[in-house]
Amino acid sequence: MLTFFPHRYPDELFYSVLARYHAKIGYLYPRDTLNELFGKTTNCAISDLPSCINLLTEHIPEEWGYDENQLICTTTLYNYYAPFMDLTRATRLFETMKGNFGGSIHTFTGIMASSIKTPRFFKFCPVCVEEEIEKLGECYWHRLHQSPGVLICPEHKQLLLDSTVLTVGMHKHEFIPALKENCQFKPYKVNASDNTLDKLLKFAIEAQWLLDNTLSSPTNLNWYRERYVNLLIQKDLATPSGRVRVDDLIYEFLSFYGEEFLNLMQSLPQGDNNWLASIARKHRKVFHPIRHLLMMGFLTGSIAEFMNNAFTYEPFGKGPWPCLNAAAGHYKKPVIKDLEITYCTETRKPVGTFTCKCGFVFSRRGPDKDSNDRYRIGRVKEFGPVWKESLQKLLSMQNMSFRAIARKLEVDTNTVIKYSRLLEDEQSNKNDTDIPDALNTLEEHRKAWLQLITAYPSYSKTELRKIKPGLYTWLYRHDREWLNNNSPFYVSPVLPNNRVDWQKRDNEVLNKVKKVVQVELRSSSKPRRITISRLGKETGLLALLEKHLDKLPKTKSYLDATTEEFDGFRIRRIKWASKVLADSEEEVKPWKIAKLAGLRPEYYELIDTTLNGPINYEAFSNGDFIQ
Repeated sequence: MLTFFPHRYPDELFYSVLARYHAKIGYLYPRDTLNELFGKTTNCAISDLPSCINLLTEHIPEEWGYDENQLICTTTLYNYYAPFMDLTRATRLFETMKGNFGGSIHTFTGIMASSIKTPRFFKFCPVCVEEEIEKLGECYWHRLHQSPGVLICPEHKQLLLDSTVLTVGMHKHEFIPALKENCQFKPYKVNASDNTLDKLLKFAIEAQWLLDNTLSSPTNLNWYRERYVNLLIQKDLATPSGRVRVDDLIYEFLSFYGEEFLNLMQSLPQGDNNWLASIARKHRKVFHPIRHLLMMGFLTGSIAEFMNNAFTYEPFGKGPWPCLNAAAGHYKKPVIKDLEITYCTETRKPVGTFTCKCGFVFSRRGPDKDSNDRYRIGRVKEFGPVWKESLQKLLSMQNMSFRAIARKLEVDTNTVIKYSRLLEDEQSNKNDTDIPDALNTLEEHRKAWLQLITAYPSYSKTELRKIKPGLYTWLYRHDREWLNNNSPFYVSPVLPNNRVDWQKRDNEVLNKVKKVVQVELRSSSKPRRITISRLGKETGLLALLEKHLDKLPKTKSYLDATTEEFDGFRIRRIKWASKVLADSEEEVKPWKIAKLAGLRPEYYELIDTTLNGPINYEAFSNGDFIQ
């Protein structure tokens, strides 16, 4: 059991506490210090995510208040990395840091695979060092100053300097304390604008907040992606369906931060598959905390804002929503809880369908831009029984015109006229559905239907049904097979299509196709295979060649003779490659031809046959070929 252990300073790194212990205890060899602290001499001096912390706390008296969980969260960079891992990985990291074997920490956390380089030297703030030596008699390594991406001290607004102490030293078991000798105040100048320095300060403050708060890790990394996409939709940098407008995102992101700052953060988005595009898509890997902090700052201004608020995409605001049925007693009151969101096939904008318990169903295209949009109807899908009953009552009033009723129900006059006729038809159908006294037998119904056909010989079944809906309904229910066999059938007229002169079109298409083929065959560039699909795309006639080639005999014959199978295409590449080598006065060797033509080694026989020459089989052994 230890009889002495240094008191921790504010924001002191775990590594720094052990380094000060080593300096104060006065052991000549670092392994003696390790043996006293951990009970073994193989523990490595790791600055960011150390292990074997449980072994240390076992050697410290309990009354000194050194708890292993507290040490991990307050003296290491666990809080910096863990929130951006899934819960399983973060839990494994925590347990590994407590446990006896921490050699795989940097591998399974994804730090080793990141394109962001970890700081090579311990960093320090010159003002912090001076103040600490004056007040405490010694200085120490700050946890914040060693966090990746932190280049400025937020307390003194001073750029951090590199000490002479390596974060991964030559002596991996030695803890080296911060001293005035290894924290020399060398002249240091960063070519950065005031705007960039402000952003560096802002980032350091964000990193400090992250270190000071132990955040829970999500069960699934796509928790971040879903929030990012919802915020991008609100900024119009993604479609309502969640498709990110990558080019727009990169442009706005660069405008927000500037290339100078992003270069310092090692996070300039470049290329098609850059990190910014990837972090807005499905998360298949862990992203570095720097990039999450940059994304959160861009979208919400701070990590605290991002973490403490639920960002969900609500194109129509929060429910309940007002019912817009003017005939209902709850008109414009927020009573609708049933909202279905779909997306317009043309614009991909959200379409909300609102269904009220009164039967009124309406929709509108979103997203809502202000509170007034909540009282806007795009289209009424169903008026419902309450509205229809009100319409019927208003229609029964002799002194009300269609226009007055429309104003009362807040609909168009034509809507009132349409539904008044539908109500009349429904009533007529109801009365007509009952078997009339004059038609009591099956034969009488059949006879009445045949008489209707005779009276309207040019009418279709649907048109006849509208004339006598009750008669049709009775026969449909009681004698459907006879009704189908004794009803007029609609025959679609077949009109001759004389609009296209296929012979003329054949000649036009043939000329266009020939031009594309000739350009390809005369090109000195690497050959591309001649196919119907490619010729169709380059001529703009793909649909015509795929669907109507049988009507273009000349073109079809030419394509049959010109389009290439794979072997023919390979032979053309072999000839092209041999010509390129000959023109450049290089020795024409099969392995060079295969590499230039993009052929695998197994096609050396085809090269041999084409060139009619010997093969250097050893040339293929390196496997450096492209398919």
